[in-house]
Amino acid sequence: MPARRPVLRPFYYLDHFHEMLRLVDLRCSHLLCEEENTFLEKFRSLSKSAQAIYVRVGNRKGAVVKISSLDYDEISDLPTALEELTTQNFLKSPSDDLAREMLAAFTKPELLELLRQHDLAQPSYSGLSKPALVDFSLETALHSQIPAGTFVCYQCTEAIDYIRFLYFGRLRDGMQAFTLRDLGIVKTRDEADGQFRCIFPDQVTARQKFFYEKLSISTRSASSHELIRTSEQIAQWPNANENGDFDRAVARLGSKLERMELIDSALKVYQASPAHPSRERAIRILFKKDRKEEARDLLDQILENPDSDEELIFGEDFLARKFGQSRTGLLTDLLRSAPVIQIDEAFRDGAEKPAIEHFKQEGWDAWHTENWFWSTLFGIWFWDELQGLEVATTHNEFDIRPAALRDGTFYENQKEEIEAKLNLIGTPEGAAHLDQIFTKHFGVANGVFRWSQNNLLILQQFCATAPASAISEVLRMIAKNPKAMSTGYPDLLLIRKKEIRFVEVKAEGDQIRRHQLAKIRLLDQVGLDVSFARVQWFIDPDQTYVVVDIETTGGRAEYHRITEIGAVKIKKGKIIDRFTTLIDPERAIPRKITQLTGITDAMVKDQPKFKEIAEEFNRFTAGAVFVAHSARFDYGFIRQEYRLLSYNYRRPTLCTVVAMRKYFPGLSAYGLAPLCEEFGIDLTRHHRAMADAEATTELLALINEKRLAAQGASRSD
Repeated sequence: MPARRPVLRPFYYLDHFHEMLRLVDLRCSHLLCEEENTFLEKFRSLSKSAQAIYVRVGNRKGAVVKISSLDYDEISDLPTALEELTTQNFLKSPSDDLAREMLAAFTKPELLELLRQHDLAQPSYSGLSKPALVDFSLETALHSQIPAGTFVCYQCTEAIDYIRFLYFGRLRDGMQAFTLRDLGIVKTRDEADGQFRCIFPDQVTARQKFFYEKLSISTRSASSHELIRTSEQIAQWPNANENGDFDRAVARLGSKLERMELIDSALKVYQASPAHPSRERAIRILFKKDRKEEARDLLDQILENPDSDEELIFGEDFLARKFGQSRTGLLTDLLRSAPVIQIDEAFRDGAEKPAIEHFKQEGWDAWHTENWFWSTLFGIWFWDELQGLEVATTHNEFDIRPAALRDGTFYENQKEEIEAKLNLIGTPEGAAHLDQIFTKHFGVANGVFRWSQNNLLILQQFCATAPASAISEVLRMIAKNPKAMSTGYPDLLLIRKKEIRFVEVKAEGDQIRRHQLAKIRLLDQVGLDVSFARVQWFIDPDQTYVVVDIETTGGRAEYHRITEIGAVKIKKGKIIDRFTTLIDPERAIPRKITQLTGITDAMVKDQPKFKEIAEEFNRFTAGAVFVAHSARFDYGFIRQEYRLLSYNYRRPTLCTVVAMRKYFPGLSAYGLAPLCEEFGIDLTRHHRAMADAEATTELLALINEKRLAAQGASRSD
């Protein structure tokens, strides 16, 4: 029988809160100011019930909390606890600037009832989405009619946020971590495994980090006016750039302004930072605005003093394409010059596996290594330096990654030990060390890599074949800059006798990202052979395709649900089967979606939920290429629906938008309706799933005609 999950005790959340405070007292008291010390003194003087309510309110999301939701069995006298908290200024009644938050805290039926009570409701309002209903309620000042004592608002947020920040090192981590620990869901590190220490060396650093953490959170949800106001205050930001906090904040704010199409404001923000990617974005904006001389001046600064290898690659590439003779960039040229591997398009959902089989046929031992390989070799080789009792300090029990990797002090603090260990690479002692650490510590959570029993053989074979100097140099660079060296490595590792090669696999439409190119250059510079393999999909005339179209309640798979699926199965160019159904999305369909698709709440009310058709649709699409017009949208929604059922749905995909652009370039538009008009395809019920799927099958026929002709021509050459 499965083990019973632990039962949480009464006031468990308050115990967690005090547990956090105890560690902050023990490790971080020197970082507290008068405001936090005053808060702690006042909080500890509260009654237990008042403390419990304060913690409960603080654990809620949102700026306001409905008092009616604070009904807990362990709190015997809620009114008295609330009065105590209000008197001591821990809670207060919300002000009018939180009107939207108050209205949004009501359910949709509650809002409609409140509107009805004040003679503001109309039958048409029931069809509004919740956000639209909140907007209307705000316009009619409905919040002014909310009875006093309905909501409370959290006070002392700055003090408790700072204390929580000192414990977790970030504000996005909440007290839920303690609960997950008590339930046995997450593993933690005992202090016996490594000494907990304060994250920040001094109060100035802590305050600066706290400022930028809050800025990061506020930037994500800020309005355009708030973003502009923030951008005008850059000169007053703390100069905390030893770890790049200022530069990262500038890049984050500039990117958000760009997405809101506030280009002039974004440019001013980017120009405040001398680092990547802000200088790149500034150059692109200046060039687009035809301010080419300014763009060239900034580009010259990059080339003379690049912030990183990635920025240098951008500078060289941009100079060649925009100020030189090259029509394509360095990345594109590299990809085009790579040898081609032809692979059946039935493997479109992952090119690495068939590429491995291709190289095995050439006599290589081949593995999909990518980023896990170097992090695992690094974590095992320096296990004692990373995990030993003297050095495996972490910030708290939930942070299993060694602190020295987070703060970048690993190489600096243990240079002699690291260099001595690097000298073992390529020796019998080194081989024994690798085997001993892997065997002795297998499965131990370490915050650096994940264990896999199969990896030891790969690491042993690599260390016995690759130049010791090359391995040493890469591991040394990881030790010096673990964050920058964590990703971007080539997909495959190949070994054949004494030969060794890394291969980056790129399928049609893939791009080489600059951080990948930087790692490829690095491996090449230390003496490791790196190459590219370009996958070209081979089209089997007998391949089965399933052309899919869906209708949804909105545009984002993580927030919305499917209302209809239409799918057409094709083999040898002919329709052999169909799948179509309306689906109950288990939520209201917004009015604008109904206007677009014609699908109403009444139509889906008695239809199956996705979980009820999931198995049938899985069988229907098995062994087929998943085709859709804008496949990222349809495939993304389908995958998300299966993800909610704890199932990993994978199919090779083909996007008819991308393919039509490739094989029929120069058309005025590539939406489904314009393409159907262009090629005389019948589309009588646009935005209904089956009608759109059937129209897309005709686009697929046009695409495959072109693809097969090109494939035939290529073979005859």
